[in-house]
Amino acid sequence: MCSPFLIYSALAGACKERIAQRRRLNKGGEEGVMTEINIMGVIYTVEEVEVVRKEELCKGEIDFMSNKIRIDKNLPQSAKEQTLMHEILHAVFDLLGLYELNEDENKVQSIATALHQVFTSQVIFPF
Repeated sequence: MCSPFLIYSALAGACKERIAQRRRLNKGGEEGVMTEINIMGVIYTVEEVEVVRKEELCKGEIDFMSNKIRIDKNLPQSAKEQTLMHEILHAVFDLLGLYELNEDENKVQSIATALHQVFTSQVIFPF
């Protein structure tokens, strides 16, 4: 079983990077989703696309083979951020070997929603 501290550390690192990116964007750059994110040492490319998957309605997806995260560019900014958090969680759980949790979309979405609220409603890392 994986330590809760290890999960927290991985999520905190990814979220801290996202917050730093958001601050840079808010200083005059265009609003959107970052283009790269380091998740536990693995660099994922983040792409905003018109259609994530033609076969079914989908807000986002992660491809573990190509290290790409694709997010529907037509979503509101908050939904893009929450979708990115959801896909980050998939990456973290996969990298930690928590495959059963990674496959449980309801749990992943619940955790993503909670973390998105925590990290966007206040400054967690003021330094």
